[in-house]
Amino acid sequence: MTMTPDTFPPLEAAFAYADSWRTYISACRDQLRGPSARDVIAKAENTVGIAIQLGESLPLVWRAAFHGALRSSGSGWSSVKDLETLRQQLRALFFAVRETMEGAREIAEALAVLTGRQTANLGHLLKTIEAARLLEEDVFRDWPSFNEPWSPDDPLPVDEALAEALGVTVEEARRRLDERRRQLNLPGE
Repeated sequence: MTMTPDTFPPLEAAFAYADSWRTYISACRDQLRGPSARDVIAKAENTVGIAIQLGESLPLVWRAAFHGALRSSGSGWSSVKDLETLRQQLRALFFAVRETMEGAREIAEALAVLTGRQTANLGHLLKTIEAARLLEEDVFRDWPSFNEPWSPDDPLPVDEALAEALGVTVEEARRRLDERRRQLNLPGE
């Protein structure tokens, strides 16, 4: 007895499966050779460019937030809650920018695999990702969270980080904190 698709249904199913993939792959190959391929490539390259701009704007946003919140001469002191809120918002910003740039890097790498050529701005994107990583490390190295417990592995205790941010000695920072607590009638620690 000879096997035919009628007598062995899995053979028919396997043929239909292979044929459907052949049709799909042929359509994909045609798209990559056709005018829509340029659109896909342009979209990927635009994505890389947008990620670069986003990463390059990060230092400007950080500086503006720092000067606006931490170095403003109008209000004097900020509450711990306000500083922690700012810290968490900046952490979220750094995370979102980093995730966006990493996603664009993955797109650029996938495009290189598909097309055999590297996206023009991939090198620039990689440098921008590294610069953002270093900035994030610098910003948060000595800016501890007031919500998270301090550990001996942290670079600086809170009072030392405050002193460094204010540009004064630790003793002067403690004196200012005590003075501010007295002004606000807060109990000392």
